[in-house]
Amino acid sequence: SSTEFEFLTGNNTFAISSAMPTAYNTHVTKDAFSVARYFKEAGYETHAIHPGQPWFYNRQNVYPRLGFDRFTSKDNLPQDSKEVNYYIADEVTADLIIDDYKNHLENTPEKGYFSFTVTIQNHGPYGDTSLFSENEYIPKDFGFSNEEYYIINNYLEGVKDADNFLMRIYEYINSVEEPTVLIMFGDH
Repeated sequence: SSTEFEFLTGNNTFAISSAMPTAYNTHVTKDAFSVARYFKEAGYETHAIHPGQPWFYNRQNVYPRLGFDRFTSKDNLPQDSKEVNYYIADEVTADLIIDDYKNHLENTPEKGYFSFTVTIQNHGPYGDTSLFSENEYIPKDFGFSNEEYYIINNYLEGVKDADNFLMRIYEYINSVEEPTVLIMFGDH
């Protein structure tokens, strides 16, 4: 959440306090400046997506305080949404982004649109007793222990899924006529 906070607000968490557990739990207690608020005040529709629990890092309270009109969390998804290693799959999150943007373009194309999404599928731990899929990126005889073999291959499966996620978003935004900017960053 520190990376989110820093991106959205332009603040550095260590400049606020090096002892602060998380800015979302301790610092964002009322309406605050953020990129989302800036776009909202400029007339944009603002939407945050985090397909985890809304209470995690207090996002259900923080996102509105940062200027998001809407917040989609795991609570808003069908219970049978695909998961990988207990986390909502990136392909589900890609559908959320694409469907929401399509809906925006169909219903309120005169307004700008700002969407901020945090994916969580490839968040560890990565599983050290079996593969998440049939794909093997590093062979078993490469010299790693069994645990290392599973962890590395499961991590790389998540990287592949993240790459597919980005490609789906990229292909979709290139299929619409509306000028669209995609910014991607990662923190682990």
